[in-house]
Amino acid sequence: MISYVYGWFGVGERSIRTATCAVLRALAQSGGLKRTQQRELILETFLSTDHHVNVDELIRRVREIDPTVGYSTVYRTVKIFLECGIAEEVRLADDTRRLEPIDQGQHHDHLVCIRCGQATEFFNCHLEMAQKQVTSAYGFKPVRHSLKIYGICRNCQQADPSPDSETEP
Repeated sequence: MISYVYGWFGVGERSIRTATCAVLRALAQSGGLKRTQQRELILETFLSTDHHVNVDELIRRVREIDPTVGYSTVYRTVKIFLECGIAEEVRLADDTRRLEPIDQGQHHDHLVCIRCGQATEFFNCHLEMAQKQVTSAYGFKPVRHSLKIYGICRNCQQADPSPDSETEP
């Protein structure tokens, strides 16, 4: 089994390349995995995306750089990322499985537009405190949580300001 790797993303001024090498070194040491240029490329491409990426989009981006990278290589590498805590799957507006990097200590939640599918990451300390109070009141020990608020983003509201049938009473 591969050990978990934490605290690698958002490491101050370190470059993505430096973080990539550190993660792959840790993976190679803990799981006996080979550190390959293709895995480095897949991780670097994943970390450089500016949004939640699905596996097909990741494959397309990787193959734009190196067309010799196979589909199975990307799928196996993504599975490793999920198993070792580098990435997690999220499902947003279109219910497509997407990936996002896990940054321990940098939790965030999502605002998801039901019209355009845009996902906005946010952090609110008051919400986090309320969740801690609720779990404590019920004697519940949380392991992780995910909060997604579905609605209509500012851009979609401005594009179509009419009352919306999608809103709840």
